[in-house]
Amino acid sequence: DARRDEAPSTTDSRDSPESSCLPGPSTCPWKHGTALVEPYPGGNLHGKHPAICSNGCTLTSLRDEPPRRKLLREAIEFQELFHHEAGSPEAIKAARVREVELEIEQHGAYTHTMEELQFGVRVAWRNAPKCVNRHQWQDIEAIDCRHVETNQEMFDAIVSHIKEATSGGTVRPRCSLFKPVVPEVLDKDQSAGPCIWNS
Repeated sequence: DARRDEAPSTTDSRDSPESSCLPGPSTCPWKHGTALVEPYPGGNLHGKHPAICSNGCTLTSLRDEPPRRKLLREAIEFQELFHHEAGSPEAIKAARVREVELEIEQHGAYTHTMEELQFGVRVAWRNAPKCVNRHQWQDIEAIDCRHVETNQEMFDAIVSHIKEATSGGTVRPRCSLFKPVVPEVLDKDQSAGPCIWNS
């Protein structure tokens, strides 16, 4: 979200685009992390002002960033934001970050907790600048469908989602999350993973 709220001016040299490419704690009070130019040029959203907040966060490009490094950076930035907004003790955050680092090192991916998924869904909606309904971001509920294995189970989950989201004629924001494609599978089959074909 392009917040311009007042916050403590705690910027230092690590706020530069070059250093923000590196995994590590964000010095921005809002924990924005790295704001990327691709795939949508930031100028379309921020006009002539490249800063996305009053604390020096700027748009940057990481076009040549290796995939594993990109995953690790994004995972750490997500954990920084999650624990910052949750008010977690530093020890809890550090332990979770270490778990994530080890899982990425061993498997090339990591598994979100349900709390992280719920938070991620809400922040994604909160940070969607072109959505007129994003002010309801705190109301959206994540539905964990990562256990789904078959086409029938996926169909049943989608039907359940529709019924729950439209129950009683009042639309309730919901987001069903299916199992992600892990790197090992994606390397073998580019079409692997849950897909919904619209006719």
